[in-house]
Amino acid sequence: MIDARLKQRSREEIFAGLRTFWYDNALASGAQPMGTLSRIAAPDRILFGSDWPFCNDRVVTEEVADFTAPGFLAPQTQAMIARGNALTLLPQRAAQFA
Repeated sequence: MIDARLKQRSREEIFAGLRTFWYDNALASGAQPMGTLSRIAAPDRILFGSDWPFCNDRVVTEEVADFTAPGFLAPQTQAMIARGNALTLLPQRAAQFA
């Protein structure tokens, strides 16, 4: 829509394309950012990221607490984001973390 030389895409095509990207939730593990991300990203394309060592231990601890809070995410979704999706993305590393 910005550049007439580019193929014009519908809103649905754009959102379908966004669902094919991989996302991490570094420093954005709370209900609001994860709620927004879940509207864009497929749950099997979200990875947990703490942003450590670029942020301090207190912030990482808070992010982990937000992400693991009871009732925040279904246990299966939490397991996918915390570990399973990364093993899918990087299968060559799966044996290393078995």
